[in-house]
Amino acid sequence: MDFYSDQLGLSFTYDIYTLNQFKKAKLPKSIKAMLDKSIQTGDPCITNKSNSDSEYYKNFLIHYFENMDGKFVTVLNSYQTEFDTFDKSLLIILQNVIYDYYLQYNYIYEASEKLEKNETISPNN
Repeated sequence: MDFYSDQLGLSFTYDIYTLNQFKKAKLPKSIKAMLDKSIQTGDPCITNKSNSDSEYYKNFLIHYFENMDGKFVTVLNSYQTEFDTFDKSLLIILQNVIYDYYLQYNYIYEASEKLEKNETISPNN
C-alpha cells in the first residue's frame, strides 16, 4: 500500500477473507462471481468500473489461494485506482513471499521449541 501511495500516487484498501467469510461478506454479486474464475485459473481477477459508472462504484481485484492453513480470498478495491496485469502479478508474488516467510518463521519457532526441550530437529517435523 505504501509503494502504491508514495511512488505511484494511487490508493486502495484490501481485505483477506477465509473462503467462508468471503461467501458471507457484503460484496456485490458480480465480485463474488469472479471467485470461480480465480479458483479455476489460479490467477487474480479484475473488474474496473467503466467511465459511465458512478464515482461511487469501485474497482476490484480478487485472488483465491490455498495453503496448509486453509482457503483464502484477497480483495483489493479502490474508487480511483484501476487494476491491471502488473497488479495481478505483484499480488501473486507478494502472497508467495509472505507465505514463504510464514513457513520459515514456523519452522524456526518449532525448532527453537524443540531445542528448549532437547529434542532432535528434522526438516520434516
